[in-house]
Amino acid sequence: MTRRRTLSQALQTSEFSEDAIAFVSGSVPQLAGKIAASERLERTNDSTPEAACPEALSSGTVSMTFRLPSELCSRLLRISLDRKLKRQRPFTQQDIMAEALNQWLKRRDDSL
Repeated sequence: MTRRRTLSQALQTSEFSEDAIAFVSGSVPQLAGKIAASERLERTNDSTPEAACPEALSSGTVSMTFRLPSELCSRLLRISLDRKLKRQRPFTQQDIMAEALNQWLKRRDDSL
C-alpha cells in the first residue's frame, strides 16, 4: 500500500515552483501580476466594441438557458459558422444572440 502524505508535507518538498506554492497558500503576487498583464494584452488586442466600453467589461456575462425552436437553432449555427469563416464579428452564437436581443430590447424601449 502506498503511503499518502498531507498537502503541507507535499509542499515542503522542492518539487514545486514558488508560484505553485504561493497559489496553494493563497498569496499569489507574482502569478497575479502575470495574469493581469496577459488580460490587459488580450483586451488591447480585442477589436470588439465591448473592449472599448468599460461598462461592458465590468458587467460580465451571466449564464442563462433558453429553449429555442430547432429551426432557429440550426439557422443560428449556420450563420455563426458562415460569419466565422468570413471573419466578420460577431461570429459566436452568444455574441450574435446578445446583439440581436439588445436591438430588440432597444426597439421595445423606444416604443414605450
